[in-house]
Amino acid sequence: MGSGHILVYAFDVLMQIYESQGYTQRDAAQSILQNNLYGLDIDERAAQLAYFAVMMKARQYDRRIFSRGIQPHVYGIVESNGLSGLWTKDNKDMQELFDAMRDAKEYGSILTAPALDYGSLREFAKNKVASIEQFDLESNDLQDQLSQVLALIDVAEVLAGKYQISATNPPYMSSSNMDVKLSKFTKDNFPDSKSDMFAIFIERCGMMTAKNGYQAMITQHSWMFLSSFTKLRMKTIQKRLISMAHLGARAFDEIGGEVVQTTAFVVQNSYAGNSYGVYCRLLKETSQAEKEEAFLEKKSCFVANQEMFSKVPGAPLAYWGTINQFRVFEDCDTLAEVANPRQGLITGDVNRFVRKWYECSIENLSFDSKYDTSERAGKWFPYCNGGGYRKWYGNNEDVVNWERDGYEVKNFVDGNGKQRSRPQNQQYYFREGGTWSAISTSKLSVRYFGEGFLFSNAGMAIYAEHDKLRYIIGFLNSNLSQLYLGLFNEGLNYNQGDIAKLPIRIKRQSEIIQCVEQAISAEKDDWDSFEESWDFRKHPLI
Repeated sequence: MGSGHILVYAFDVLMQIYESQGYTQRDAAQSILQNNLYGLDIDERAAQLAYFAVMMKARQYDRRIFSRGIQPHVYGIVESNGLSGLWTKDNKDMQELFDAMRDAKEYGSILTAPALDYGSLREFAKNKVASIEQFDLESNDLQDQLSQVLALIDVAEVLAGKYQISATNPPYMSSSNMDVKLSKFTKDNFPDSKSDMFAIFIERCGMMTAKNGYQAMITQHSWMFLSSFTKLRMKTIQKRLISMAHLGARAFDEIGGEVVQTTAFVVQNSYAGNSYGVYCRLLKETSQAEKEEAFLEKKSCFVANQEMFSKVPGAPLAYWGTINQFRVFEDCDTLAEVANPRQGLITGDVNRFVRKWYECSIENLSFDSKYDTSERAGKWFPYCNGGGYRKWYGNNEDVVNWERDGYEVKNFVDGNGKQRSRPQNQQYYFREGGTWSAISTSKLSVRYFGEGFLFSNAGMAIYAEHDKLRYIIGFLNSNLSQLYLGLFNEGLNYNQGDIAKLPIRIKRQSEIIQCVEQAISAEKDDWDSFEESWDFRKHPLI
């Protein structure tokens, strides 16, 4: 709940509902506090701010609310660590509660609490203190802990509840930034959404939403496309996706840049069937005000049947796609069925193992190494490593240390002896292929390279038979491939998984290959006319 912004807004909405049913503002304010609003946060200070905000909002409608002894159901997460074992003695439910809430401050609202009779547990806790002899040394300890136990019961009861509406802007945290304990918990309990905390909250809030209830969230938009969230998407489209405002970058003026790209959506916890949702695409607008105006004016709105999403490999939420585009995937092969897109060598330290070719001694460069050469002389070998936007040929500047078949790279370890490098897909090293930059702010651009190259994770590669390779490079450099790539990925990355899912049908092969070869030849002549090329001979103006 953070500091309670959503709760305060919901309070006003609920007040309108109550007043429409004939309630006075005073009675409605009391009922809302007691029956309608629930919130949790892992940060105790945030919980205090939320408590204050909700109570001040209630006082706006009932000036005597503070004297009525009504407490809102907003809490900071508490845990059972450090509480006396006497609380659980002879009470299995209390023991189950304590076990579930151990280390709760580590996990916060993603924790699942057991379904217990929490009213009875409150009575048990109060009677436990009263039943112990007045002068028993342990009675003072229990008296001090009673408020903690009651708070534990309150938090667990909220965690165990089912709600007509769940709404939040969850925290973002990649799994790579989680500590060992949190990482294990998420892997054990949320295997379909473990890649990021915001995705875990999508799943957790779905669990807290009652049947036919609504789940409203604003999150990073990556879960709509990335392969790591495929299972989460499949779960989500089994429910009804009611609406979405796809905000993209710069949805909030205080957050600049392209990294934080968001989407706000509403899901109903009911079987989707043949249902349609309304989606507003607000990616072109460059400010919060522009996006708000476009949304209210219903610009760039789409109505999509969510059953169509599952027709595309990975089920991306490509709501802007047409029915004919989705049907293509049923009629065509995927690129992975006719070629091999791959991620290559990750050295673990580019400053140590990668150079520009003109930084190296010419005696140590190996530009003529072929795939079938058993003894590869030299230290520095051509390395496809990304680069700026360029089609057909070029960006051949980097070389990698692959001396003695990569001995130094393969044995590169950290202080604990763990290998830092990842020399993956080595069976494709030194073969001809096509490469592209994995990260780009522009369109996909694929370049042909001949035998003798290694490739990286920044400059991924695709391999196929000689003639088929040229056809595929032509397809990947076409507007058609860009159209379908847009269904998989709205980010800045062109990973080999998305490339592999592209639909392709090979037709007019000889004609297209001839065009591609002409384009490659022309771009090679252009690249070799400048000194960045190791095949440079003479500037064209001389």
